Amino acid sequence: MRLRWWHGVCGLLLPVLLLKLVLSRGGLDDGSGARLRALVLSDLHDSVASVQRLRTWFEHQSLLSTIDVVLCPGDITTQPLDQAWVPAAHFEYMRRARRTLRAIAALGKPIYFVPGNHEPLALFNGSSPHSSLAVDGAHNVHGRTVLVRPGLALGGWGGSSVATEG
Repeated sequence: MRLRWWHGVCGLLLPVLLLKLVLSRGGLDDGSGARLRALVLSDLHDSVASVQRLRTWFEHQSLLSTIDVVLCPGDITTQPLDQAWVPAAHFEYMRRARRTLRAIAALGKPIYFVPGNHEPLALFNGSSPHSSLAVDGAHNVHGRTVLVRPGLALGGWGGSSVATEG
């Protein structure tokens, strides 16, 4: 349990530090002089509470308006590898991923995500009607390139090593 707490702290602290670095340098440049400020949230593993605490912190610091987009490079949920082909587990972890993305969507910013090694397999299938999780503002960019704004494209490739337990 202690390791899970530490993981949650790192999952919140690292994106905040990255955002402060990006903000201190003026954001990401698309070549036109316009800046894109991204909040990076990784390895949330179903932690809606962490996203809500982060949102509260950003609101209290008056930083929410400084974010243009949210980038999620994987592990929105935590589906065990041994349950990847169990239909009931698949739908449960799709539900959990959707719930976590909805919490992120409450930030009011476009979300670009790729599935990690703990995500349901349907998120890796771009032709699947479930690959976007039907969350307004959330875009699964696995295996594709999207135009974030004129002159700035984002390419995504999800996955990783085999998910392990323990």
